Parts: sequence; structure tokens; C-alpha cells
Amino acid sequence: MTVAEIIKRTAYALGILRIGQALPADKEARIQEAYNEMYEQLDTEHMNIWGTTIPTNIVPHVVSIMALNCCDDFGVSPARYQRIVAKANVALREIRKHTTPDFESLTDPEDF
Repeated sequence: MTVAEIIKRTAYALGILRIGQALPADKEARIQEAYNEMYEQLDTEHMNIWGTTIPTNIVPHVVSIMALNCCDDFGVSPARYQRIVAKANVALREIRKHTTPDFESLTDPEDF
């Protein structure tokens, strides 16, 4: 998936874009900035394994992190914010699982 598609998905996750609408340039620029921040964070932790195309299996996790990075800028509702935070909390771990060979979490698995 391309960065442009990820930006669009993030806008949907934030509730600032509806089907058939175009994303205003200022909002697109802010979400692009969130992508750059997230990419640098993953680069620091050696977890960015992609070039211009993001692997499909980590797309939802990338979107969650990006959405969290720009929640304050778009004034999302408290309920939406809680959903984004919940998803973002596991996103880094999931990306690490998909990008690190032989990854084994240090936390005990939760049994529900």
C-alpha cells in the first residue's frame, strides 16, 4: 500500500474524511507529517522494513500510530480517541512481530 493510501486510511480513522470526499491539502500535510514521525520512530527502533510500499500485514498498525500522532490536531471525539489509543497501544508490538525475525514478546500472553 502506498503512503497516499495510508494517509487516506488515517483520515478515515480520524473521522475527518468520508467516502467520496477529497482530503484538504492542509489536513493531508499534517497526516503526512504524522507518517514521517512514525517512520522515524520505527527507523530508530530498526522496524521500518519498507521503501515506498507499506506491507499489507502492518497497514492497520501504521494507521493506528499515525492517527494517534495527530488526534489533537483534528479534535476527535472522546470515544474515537479511546478506540485509537487502544489500537495504537498494541500497534508497535504487532509491527515488531512482523518486522523482527524470531520476535518473542517479553510480556506474558493474555488468556481471555
